[in-house]
Amino acid sequence: MRKLVILRWLPASGKSTEAKKLVEEGMKRVNKDLLREMLDFWVWSKANEALVNEIEYDLIQSLLSRGISVVVDDTNISMSRVNLLEAIWMWEDATIEVMLIETPVEECIKRDANREKSVWEEVIKKFSKQLWTQMTNKQLQL
Repeated sequence: MRKLVILRWLPASGKSTEAKKLVEEGMKRVNKDLLREMLDFWVWSKANEALVNEIEYDLIQSLLSRGISVVVDDTNISMSRVNLLEAIWMWEDATIEVMLIETPVEECIKRDANREKSVWEEVIKKFSKQLWTQMTNKQLQL
């Protein structure tokens, strides 16, 4: 049966490493960063981001409708984003798994500093605060 796996956590937490394992098991990977690079060479604008989101959702839905399992390894920090992905899952009648890649903030910052395309410490701390707020409000989907 087709499956949608949503990986969640901070940048540099190991989501793409986990996604690679799932791809090796036969899943297809969908990632907004790769779409941004492919479409616009990382040039960010509201219009570009709206298009990236639309293409990502269309791609996920297309793969699931063909019976192909999908792993989404974006940060998936916002609950509204996770809810949208869950709506696709419900529409396509697939199974779903939300995996938290719970790497400590300090380790994510350290790993990110060694990346070619760093997102910077401030961004990781901001995302960490968002996750912490969700966890303390019991909104974090497990």
